[in-house]
Amino acid sequence: MPRNPLSIVETSRYVETLLQLRLTDRQADELIRGALFIIARNPREGIRIAPNSHVWAIFFDAPTALTESYVLYYAFDNEKIYLLALRPCSED
Repeated sequence: MPRNPLSIVETSRYVETLLQLRLTDRQADELIRGALFIIARNPREGIRIAPNSHVWAIFFDAPTALTESYVLYYAFDNEKIYLLALRPCSED
């Protein structure tokens, strides 16, 4: 039986990094929708950034209106996913 999606928590650092991208609300929503769909159902789909780290990352291509690839950093527990930062891959 499929697991219920986890709740998403946008940390202040995540919101700050999202605002730095200077996207419209629609662009931001389109950008992260697919990644959130995946990790809310199975947060281990991403990549742990270090063996003992609680931080994970998922890489994805932007929708056609945007030209870059992005990485979303997050952490999770049994109930929630905490969005930590969103950056273009060119910065990392």
